[in-house]
Amino acid sequence: MTSPASFLTTNKSIFKELPYDPQADFAPITKLANQSMVLVVKDKQKFSSAGALLAAAKAKPGSLNYASSGDGSPQHLAALMFETRAQVRMTHVPYKGGALAITDLLGGNVDLLFAPLPEALPYLKTGKLTALALMSDKRSALIADVPTMREAGIPNMVMQTWIGLLAPAATPRALVDQLNRQVHAILQSEDVKKQLYEIGMETAPTTPEQFQQVIAQEIALHADLVKASGLVPQ
Repeated sequence: MTSPASFLTTNKSIFKELPYDPQADFAPITKLANQSMVLVVKDKQKFSSAGALLAAAKAKPGSLNYASSGDGSPQHLAALMFETRAQVRMTHVPYKGGALAITDLLGGNVDLLFAPLPEALPYLKTGKLTALALMSDKRSALIADVPTMREAGIPNMVMQTWIGLLAPAATPRALVDQLNRQVHAILQSEDVKKQLYEIGMETAPTTPEQFQQVIAQEIALHADLVKASGLVPQ
């Protein structure tokens, strides 16, 4: 099956019970693609840079509102990382989906949004929204003038969401390895790379062990962020 990161990493922290164990019930095959998170605003006069937004958040704790597609979503986790590591407090406004969150940002009802790049890219291209910084370790050629958080003077602020491929836990290792090789060959195709790149994604092939490690690390990271937020598992 293909899976977004949240199914395997965040859900363990935001739900009291799951009908599956994200580590015991699946055999990781490979990550497929990464999506960088990007800090976007509508009012670029008010927030000319990530540093200016951070200064505003520090000056009046809780005064800035950020949208997300719901509690524990990638947008929410990215904002929690920003709050926790930059030591600021903002107000979370959850929506039922990323489209509604962007709509209210466009309407000026919230101040900012941490969005997956593919979700924000159409609005960045038209100038309806402005990107202040990428939560990535490198810039994206699609928005080459947008700095990383580190370049913007805000270190230790890297977060990506991703899509991965998994099999049932009982799948023979020989089959897992075969699928890994076949999928890697597809991901190395220039046509596949180009199609993903144009919508703001990049191929991210891994070994099964590397993918398993990513899942374990992000379960721990997301648990810490959720705990720090005071979010109560439902």
